[in-house]
Amino acid sequence: LDPSVQSETLYFGAVVKSLLAIGYQREVNLFGAPFDWRLSPNFNENYFVMLQDLIETAYAVNNMPVVIFCHSMGNLYYLYFMQLMTQAWKDKYIQGLASVAPPWLGAIESVSSITAGNDFGIPWLLPLTARFLQRDFPATYFLLPNPRYYGSQVLLVTPSRNYTAQDYYDLFSNIDDNNASMINELVSGIVDPYTPPGVHTVVYYGEDVKTDELIIYSRDNWNHYPKIQMGNGDGTVNYESLTFGQQWATDKNYTARGYSGQTHIGILAYESFINDFIADFLP
Repeated sequence: LDPSVQSETLYFGAVVKSLLAIGYQREVNLFGAPFDWRLSPNFNENYFVMLQDLIETAYAVNNMPVVIFCHSMGNLYYLYFMQLMTQAWKDKYIQGLASVAPPWLGAIESVSSITAGNDFGIPWLLPLTARFLQRDFPATYFLLPNPRYYGSQVLLVTPSRNYTAQDYYDLFSNIDDNNASMINELVSGIVDPYTPPGVHTVVYYGEDVKTDELIIYSRDNWNHYPKIQMGNGDGTVNYESLTFGQQWATDKNYTARGYSGQTHIGILAYESFINDFIADFLP
């Protein structure tokens, strides 16, 4: 992306506007820390050097610990980072984590991104064309449903066999992609969702939105679009993944807030969520 081309987007726009309205200032006490979403954390190690420097600088400038605001895969990036840092560092520099739409256990949608592709909501992009790109993104495999949690739950069905989170190697062999298993090996298990971040955490998530739960192929080839059986979630991340952090409640102060009907992206502009976030974290 060309950094000289700037435009307002809807991604964090509503949240940023709300913070500016109550007195926050860009590059003083309001900072962005974007990353390349195609990459998993272990392919982006220099990012965490810069993130640590940004947090420590913000702490020094404002003489107070920092609130980290994460959305979607950003939460797994942050958890990866927290699992690298000492508890003493976290206690000094981090006030808490505002975790929005976290895929702690991955998302079943990632399986269909590999087999059938994802159009990212772009009308002219054919998913079956896009899948060849997505199969080369480490982040696609990083977001696969966690094998420890999903175990023997069937995620994908074909006439000849069923596939679970324990069967990724066989699935990748059968889609005839030589790189898929190699990339998956490099990213699998690099973040442990069973180990809490060790800081005050509030999770905000949408629910009661139809979300991919089971991928069903009617024929034994991958060049057609499967039928999708839906379950509960935010339209992208499954409910059990969004809410998995509730098991951290005994580690540090943990709160979860669900918003019925709010989607994975839509929640970021939802006024009730923004008001709750401000009330939970900001003076």
